[in-house]
Amino acid sequence: IIKNGLIGLQVETLPFNYNIQAPTSPNKLTLNNCIIQNHSALGLYLRNYRVDANNVVVSNAGQYCVGITVGGEYHFDQVTVNNNFNIPNRKTPAFFMSNFGEVAGGGKLIGHLTNSTFKNCIVYGNQETEIDYSFEASGTANFEFSSSLFKRKEAISDPRFSAILYNKDPKFKDVNAFDLHLLQGSPAINKGAPTGNPLTTSDLDNVSRGSEPDLGAYEFQ
Repeated sequence: IIKNGLIGLQVETLPFNYNIQAPTSPNKLTLNNCIIQNHSALGLYLRNYRVDANNVVVSNAGQYCVGITVGGEYHFDQVTVNNNFNIPNRKTPAFFMSNFGEVAGGGKLIGHLTNSTFKNCIVYGNQETEIDYSFEASGTANFEFSSSLFKRKEAISDPRFSAILYNKDPKFKDVNAFDLHLLQGSPAINKGAPTGNPLTTSDLDNVSRGSEPDLGAYEFQ
């Protein structure tokens, strides 16, 4: 568990060269069975990196729970993201993804988002829209979201998003206590696709998943 800081994890390769298309870092971060919660800025701040996340919970941040910028390569499987951070006028979604980043002095770093997959995930919170993205045309945006539940004011009309449930309360057990287990009647139950991933055949509590896994990091019990 990583909790109660400014940023849970900030992952990037330095130095950056501004105003050019930067190659993705050759390094990789793997997160298996992790909880990242209650940070005043960001839970996961990922810049042009490679990250695999399996059975991960990221909850409550003053800005983004997950902020992906300047591209990279990401594989999120059975990840729960929820932002109920108690600050007034939060304008940022729980999950944000882009292939560029603003830099001091007005520069812009453009990268490539490549071969990225997000499967069997939940992105929810107390704002109207908790997942958003923005891309520069001069960079790559190659990704796919599938079999997931999102809170968003408007559904996304984009073939890179498939089998998405919109604006269905996932019925977490107790968001104020950071307990994001599913309650009976959750629309996330049995809505996942078979994982095909040996790291997610069991959930964050080591409960076995069947052929119809629940969305997010926890199986309903």
